[in-house]
Amino acid sequence: MKIFLCLLAVISGYLLISSETYFISLALILFISIVTIVHFRSSKKFILILISIFIVALIYRNLNFQTFQNQSNFTGIVIKQSDNYVIVTDGIEKFYVKIKGEELGMFSIVKIDGLYGDYVSHTIESSFDFQKYLNNQGIFRQIYVNSYTTQFNSFINCSRYQNFILSRLTSEESKNIIASLILNKTDQSSSFYKQNFTNLTLFLFSFSGLFLSSFIRTFEKILKFKLKENTVIFIISLILINFLFLNMASLTLHRLIVLYALKLGVNFAHKKNKLLSIERTDLPSITYLVLLIDKWNIYSFSLIIPLLISSLNRFINYTKVKNKFYKFLLQKGISLLIFIPFYLEFNNAINLFSILENILILPVFQALFIYTIPIMFGLKMPFIEEIYNFVFKVFVNSELKYFNFNAPPLNQYGYIFYYALFILFMYFFEVRNKRVYPYVLGFIFSITAFYFVPFDSLFTSSVAFINIGQGDSTLIRKNGETYLIDTGGSLTNDLAINSLIPYFRKNRIYKIDNVFITHYDTDHYYALDSLKKYFLVNNVYDYYNISTYNGNLNIHNLNVFKESIVDENSKSLVLRFELGGKTFMVMGDAPMEIEKKIIENNKNLKTDILKVGHHGSKTSSCLEFLKATNPEVAIISCGYKNRYGHPNKEVIENLNKLNINIRRTDLEGTIKYTFLG
Repeated sequence: MKIFLCLLAVISGYLLISSETYFISLALILFISIVTIVHFRSSKKFILILISIFIVALIYRNLNFQTFQNQSNFTGIVIKQSDNYVIVTDGIEKFYVKIKGEELGMFSIVKIDGLYGDYVSHTIESSFDFQKYLNNQGIFRQIYVNSYTTQFNSFINCSRYQNFILSRLTSEESKNIIASLILNKTDQSSSFYKQNFTNLTLFLFSFSGLFLSSFIRTFEKILKFKLKENTVIFIISLILINFLFLNMASLTLHRLIVLYALKLGVNFAHKKNKLLSIERTDLPSITYLVLLIDKWNIYSFSLIIPLLISSLNRFINYTKVKNKFYKFLLQKGISLLIFIPFYLEFNNAINLFSILENILILPVFQALFIYTIPIMFGLKMPFIEEIYNFVFKVFVNSELKYFNFNAPPLNQYGYIFYYALFILFMYFFEVRNKRVYPYVLGFIFSITAFYFVPFDSLFTSSVAFINIGQGDSTLIRKNGETYLIDTGGSLTNDLAINSLIPYFRKNRIYKIDNVFITHYDTDHYYALDSLKKYFLVNNVYDYYNISTYNGNLNIHNLNVFKESIVDENSKSLVLRFELGGKTFMVMGDAPMEIEKKIIENNKNLKTDILKVGHHGSKTSSCLEFLKATNPEVAIISCGYKNRYGHPNKEVIENLNKLNINIRRTDLEGTIKYTFLG
């Protein structure tokens, strides 16, 4: 318990300095204080140690040193590989370097000629934030490389070893599963990921290292039936070293290696000194403290998730529950409940079918993990591959989109509130207070259900110009119904999976009632098929069937000239509607010729908010049309530093000439207007 409190003191000291986590730190400080007062108030020495640890952690977390090396002569060690980049350090600062990581082994020494600069990324709506990912590892700057030379190239090359393992597999299905769940090499373009990106439990188990730690724990128990403890530790160490070659960056793997090194040391010391005694239950906490030498590990989910699960499972082991099967179910249920905030953090949704499925699937994968070990040594296992092929088909054919509960991620107050309720539930479960227990359980379910209610849809309407990079997508909500004008699209990035659906879930949206495709350029429609497959879409309208639309939102198409037009952009729908007392017009890619025809065909084009045509291209937004519409705001949807040069300089000049306020998704992100009622 004392070591665990010391660990919490370290964590609270690290978290207090950040505005995003200070409230979590205060909650931990309160918890440490209560436990210390109840159990250790007479131990002034221990209280002093706790305070000292907290102060040291607070100071250490606030120290951020920068390298003293010359920009044109930086020498560092590779500490992380990826296909397209490496992380290097000189022992003082870590840098992101955009070179092919597969060419360099771990711990290679490189000499780089380049310039230092802050790492800044421009992510699209609700997509993976790579900058935050780097910042959470203590990486804030990158080296813009002019040239580099390898002073020493290590033979430890995780990328090559991973590719070797995958090359030994015969089917794409087994490659997908092995890569995703064991090698932490998820391919977001694979059907395995797309069909089951709602089902995050397997992925959370994978990158948190719980598959590996569960296997090691089980395998150790099996070996102990026949072998001596030191022999068992030696065999497991060999397996862990092999996994180290596969994924050098895994914090859980580091923790296990340190853990078994400590076990070996303790066993050896016991033979020399019978007075030495270390509680085995303290070893995981000792390992965490050792690994926290790198202060940025505090943000690693491979630290947070196992810590939460091991702490609560330890509590369960000390409960009054005697039935082993009931205790096993309780452990699995608690593990899944622990994941709920992480479901929301990564996916903005909880899927009931997924949770039920995982109760059955997780033990299967944990068992399969044992038989996967020969594959990790490069051996072929056709029988195991066939099982993985079957599991793959089950996953790909399962329809999970109908069972979602959508909500945005919890903030730090939400995390504290959720886990405080969880601890309260566990307390009353343990003391078996039958009078209070039902009320606590009912309160937890009521609060949880309340969080998922889409109040925004009930009391407000909105128009959101979604930042999907180089493309168009506009979401409209009115009276509980949703309308989407264009889906965006990319040949290399599935925007439905990686941007639109997460954004809908974050806003507690469960279906799109009507989709309008202005025209069939890739950057306006290409995500439609994926959206229909993985989300609920009722109706789709384009320039062929727009006349059949009869929804509640009064939306008009002003481009009625398609019969005499061949060019795709000229066929583009030009949609006008009113919401919240404002008039909106969405131009698609309609060119100047269509704009001039619309002026001739309509007397009053006054618009409050104009979605500028063709992403601000010079082929659209002629001065006459801007004068006719006379908008208060012009919205330009385009990609950051896109290769087309959008928005065009002439368009910006025309807008400025008319004193029209310009807003851009590439600079602001998603632009949203919300109205009451």
